[in-house]
Amino acid sequence: MSFDTSCGYELEPAPAKPSPTPSTTPASRLNLENIDDDVLYLILAKIPPFGLRGTSMVSHRLRYACLPVMFRVCWLGFIRGGEIFPPPTIRPYIRVVNLRWASTYVPRFCVEFDSLLPHLHALHTISFKRCDEPLPWNSLKVLFSMPALQNLEMDFLQWPPESPFDIEDLSSMQLSLRKFDYDGCHSFWSRPDTDDLVLREIRWISNHPLTLYGFCPGPEVSLLSLLAVMPSMTSLTLKLAQKINQPPLLLWPRGSRRDVNISNLRDLVVSYPHPDDEIFSHLPSELRGISIRDSPRYYITNVYITTSNRTPLLSGTDLLRILNTRTFATLERLEIVYRADSNDPQMIECVVGMFPQLQFLEIHRYPSHDNERPPMNEIVTTLSRLKTLRVLRLNLHSPHHPPWKVRTENSDVLEKRAQIVADAFRLSQLREIAFIQSNHHENYWATWYIDRDARGCMINLFYEDKSSHSLEFIDEIGPLNLRGE
Repeated sequence: MSFDTSCGYELEPAPAKPSPTPSTTPASRLNLENIDDDVLYLILAKIPPFGLRGTSMVSHRLRYACLPVMFRVCWLGFIRGGEIFPPPTIRPYIRVVNLRWASTYVPRFCVEFDSLLPHLHALHTISFKRCDEPLPWNSLKVLFSMPALQNLEMDFLQWPPESPFDIEDLSSMQLSLRKFDYDGCHSFWSRPDTDDLVLREIRWISNHPLTLYGFCPGPEVSLLSLLAVMPSMTSLTLKLAQKINQPPLLLWPRGSRRDVNISNLRDLVVSYPHPDDEIFSHLPSELRGISIRDSPRYYITNVYITTSNRTPLLSGTDLLRILNTRTFATLERLEIVYRADSNDPQMIECVVGMFPQLQFLEIHRYPSHDNERPPMNEIVTTLSRLKTLRVLRLNLHSPHHPPWKVRTENSDVLEKRAQIVADAFRLSQLREIAFIQSNHHENYWATWYIDRDARGCMINLFYEDKSSHSLEFIDEIGPLNLRGE
């Protein structure tokens, strides 16, 4: 077993008591030894782990200041060559634990893990990273008893089989998680009494953000009942792949209960929604972000062999119907994915007219047939009336059907498109223009940036090759059907 630590970016109060630093130190004499603590922690949070090791050896003050940053994140798992858990001296600084192990080590791991957890008093985040076997209920019970636990992230972790630890015990726990992120819902739904699993085991989550990524549940699982027990939820992300033999996903079926309170919701992400879903008519007008999208990504459906999933793209008419359901005058972020039809011009006009305060807009528009010419100039001209828009991402040139390999666009062609957008937004707040581009076998947002003068006039358009967006891959191949169903 091994542990590893890495530097994070969350600022922590230093447990040490370094000598106070006078606030009147002349600027010419400022250095890491005498600057204010708040400034020092901001600097340390940006230093990579290997740099922190050297910094911590400079002085006693820097040593104590570096410790909470150096040991904030801890990886626990097994490697060849022995068993080592974090020593007692660094345990007070551990805030995040990432778990990863192989099935043959689970029994030994659990014994030591159960004894370690009570000593991690500052622990607020547990993240399971593709663990081969589930933790037993006894270990989960110890984990969920951590007093400072706020965030729970499960990446393709299977729920444990039934054991003497009853689901009733878990349901009665007084947890108050701020974030629950479950990546791999195939195992989440695939248990006996699935309705009990969702409605009772999740009831103790007074979530703010909730993210579920995996396969769509069957009709016997009520996602609306899940929402009913989470009135504090501020962000809901459902990236759920739909199987061919399952009915369409409806979060809020017509005629369902009307006592569900989602008034605190500010961000909604839902993949392949159905136009008859009444969730859209119940969204609060204060919503800040909506993503009506695809997951798995439609443009790579034929590139990766996953499972027999449906990819029910919304038509422009159906999307227009959804967007017209409510008024969201303060909406700042919008992502839409649809297939063009006769209502395409009205759909783009709807975006401009209904969401005048947009700052971020991402459009994936698929043509009605492969011979269609993408009306980029017309779309961009209409969108240029969004004067507060700062980021525009466009995928307008994908084919009608997903190709069998990732397409590489000529960089000169993309640059000409960026210039067309920049000219249309010459007097605006637009700062970033992005198009999908391939990098070997994956895709990313190739981004151009706009410099503006004090009056908002464009003075420069440039492509940043080393932009952080070049590493921001957006391909989502969807969950794997490990059971061959």
